[in-house]
Amino acid sequence: MAFGGQAQEALRLWSSPSDVPAFEVPHPSSRDPRRLVDEWRQAVDDLRTIATSDPSATGSANYATAFKEGDYTRIPPRDLPFGMPAWFGDDAWGRKAKPRHNNCADRPSSDMKNTLVWRAPKRVP
Repeated sequence: MAFGGQAQEALRLWSSPSDVPAFEVPHPSSRDPRRLVDEWRQAVDDLRTIATSDPSATGSANYATAFKEGDYTRIPPRDLPFGMPAWFGDDAWGRKAKPRHNNCADRPSSDMKNTLVWRAPKRVP
């Protein structure tokens, strides 16, 4: 799975064996939510034709036509650097905020290559 432009470029540079399937999908931070959910839904369908399902997996639902809150999950703390605040890795607060935002980090259109704006919740749990 190549999530986003950088990963897709790396995939194109890789001399992979012809029998290794590769999928290119938008990065989770994509600014086009409709394309994101449509391409992820198709990737899930495609993967199900080649991968054996985990018998311990619960449910077999795929993404609908738009992401629902249940489609999001927090990043497990063990996958984050040591010392991160307890709320880090769970952007549910941003999806409830006004204005709504899906991610705690964003790049301003005026400086996409050099600037990253990071937001913290107003009320830290």
